[in-house]
Order: sequence, then structure tokens, then C-alpha cells
Amino acid sequence: MQGETLQRAWLAVSFAMSKQALQLIRSSGTASGLQTRRFMDLLVSKAEGFVAEQEQALLKRVREHLLDLADTRMSLETAQHIRSAAVLLDRQSAAMCVALRQSLARALRQALPLGDASSGVSDQPAGDIDGLTLSLIDVDEVNRLLLLDRVAQPFNLRYETALTSLSRKLAALTRRSHLPLSENPFRPAIFIAAFMSAWEDGDFDREAHDDLMGSLDVDHFLDLASLYAGLLALLDEAGVQAQPQTHRIRKAPDSSAAPLSASAPLDSRAGPVAHPHGEGSTWGAL
Repeated sequence: MQGETLQRAWLAVSFAMSKQALQLIRSSGTASGLQTRRFMDLLVSKAEGFVAEQEQALLKRVREHLLDLADTRMSLETAQHIRSAAVLLDRQSAAMCVALRQSLARALRQALPLGDASSGVSDQPAGDIDGLTLSLIDVDEVNRLLLLDRVAQPFNLRYETALTSLSRKLAALTRRSHLPLSENPFRPAIFIAAFMSAWEDGDFDREAHDDLMGSLDVDHFLDLASLYAGLLALLDEAGVQAQPQTHRIRKAPDSSAAPLSASAPLDSRAGPVAHPHGEGSTWGAL
């Protein structure tokens, strides 16, 4: 009960910060660097509050999905991992919720756009995977990053329209010409990775880690549509206008217009998998 009271008080403070940040930006017509940081903190607080309100329902959806999966055809080891995870998410739900709040707070703030907002240049080094430099991570961590990417793909597809609008408005807010999905601090991978990190931080069952996370499904996780709608509404209320989208095209040999680049098909779907287990946490650095 005390925890719920503190949570409501924290959400009330976040709402007060929201109004203050909105008034600062509306009154000046443009956002200074300090106002931009405050407004980004507001958006982060809204995301944290959203997950805090949904955490119990989230664990219930994941548990029910795991139990359904455990009754399907899979290896004995994978089924054991899935059932173990379902039991622990029930018995250790309070501890998991606490760990999730902490890991999400870290993940969101670490994912905030870097670099000079006025220059539109990011400080992130080239050749990295969501902020992790390839030369500094081992094979197990690469496997987990690939697992995260595979699990996140159906989420990216479902929320593509909202994510595109959100990225464009965040780019305008931070005075950048473009903000790719990999640098959007509210992309689905951030919430999935926070869930993974919470499981690791709680030390519930390391052997079940990869099968649990490979089982996360867009229909049985957080419904991020309402969060994205809320974030976009705040940006609209603050008067943040996205720059018109531009596309460069080139002429193909037959003189017909062809796109400069094409996206690779995202045809894989998440499911229980087994990967080598690393001792360190990859997700805290995302």
C-alpha cells in the first residue's frame, strides 16, 4: 500500500513537471537547451509512469502466454525454462516489478538522444548496435543483441506509423535533421531490454533467460500504442512541429524512378530460443 501511495505521488509530481515544461516552451515559442532537456525528462517520466501503471497486467499477460507456450511442442529443456519463468513471474511479481522500474529508468535515460542538439550531430560512434561498440562486446552479448533485435521486429512493424511520427517530432525537438529508430529512446527494444535487465537483476533463473525473452510476443506485452499517443499529444501541445519528410530518388537504367535504398524484409518472429548465456548484462547499456 505504501508503495502504491508513493507511486501516485510520483506520478502527480511528473504531471506538475509536465505543465511547467509545456508552459516554458509555449511561452517562448522555441525550446532552449535547458527547456529541451526538461521536456525530454517529462517524456521519460510519462513512459515510466505508463509502465508502472501497467506492470502487474504485463506480468499476468506474459505468464499466461508462457503457460500456453509450454503446452505446445518444444524441447523438454525449453518447456522447463518456460514453466519456471511463468512460476517465478507469479511468485516473485513484486520483486520483478521493482527491478523493472529501476531497469527502465536506466534504459530510458541512457537512450536519450546524444550530441549537440543545435548541430544535429550525434556523439554515438559509428558501427555500433544500439549504442554498444562492436569491438567492446563478446560473442554472447552479440547473440543477445541479435535476440533482442529479432524479438523487437514485430513490435517495430506494429507501431511503425507512431514510431515514425514520434522520431520526427523528437528530431525537431532536439534540433536534429533526422532521428533513426535505433536512437529513438522510446522504441520497443528499450522496453523489451528493460524487461530482460530486470530479470537478470532479480537473479530469478538465469538458465531460463533466453527462452523467456525469446517468448515475448507483441500481443502479450505492453500495448505501446497508448503510450506513443500520449507522447505525441504532449509534443503537439508543446507546439513541436516535425520537419516535412524528404526522399531522395535516383534514376534506374530503364529511366524509371527507383528508391535509393530499400529495407530488408522483417520476416522473422519471436519464439523460444536457446543461446549461450553470458554472465554480464548487455541490456543495461542500451
